[in-house]
Amino acid sequence: MPKLIDMAGRKFGRLTVLARGENRGRKTCWRCRCACGRETEVPREDLTRYASCGCLRYSGKQKTQRKTSSRYKGVSWSIRRHVWGAAITHNGRQIHLGWYTQEHKAALAYDAAAIRLHGDLAATNKRLGLLADLQKSTPK
Repeated sequence: MPKLIDMAGRKFGRLTVLARGENRGRKTCWRCRCACGRETEVPREDLTRYASCGCLRYSGKQKTQRKTSSRYKGVSWSIRRHVWGAAITHNGRQIHLGWYTQEHKAALAYDAAAIRLHGDLAATNKRLGLLADLQKSTPK
């Protein structure tokens, strides 16, 4: 049996681990206090997944961006591949547009697909003003 690591005092999102709680079957649980003041028991495997006791869900203060997000529409970072991916939704289906080493190139691929699929009035990164600074900062 692996040695139990003491998690007391560690922070995970808004949760601070207070002490070891009661086990749930084979899962080791930890008693945590949320920043809102509520105490809850969380299985060790879920500590890194839980951002709070659930209070964020009801307060509307959930994180809107993650480490995998981009400043551009239709672009996200692939942790596994270490590249930027571009994708667009059309008729309820997600279409993968490719992998790119540069974030702005993935945004340009999204824009081209958006115009092709949704027409000239598509909500592109350029139309939203997200690619406006690109022409000034990108060397040719």
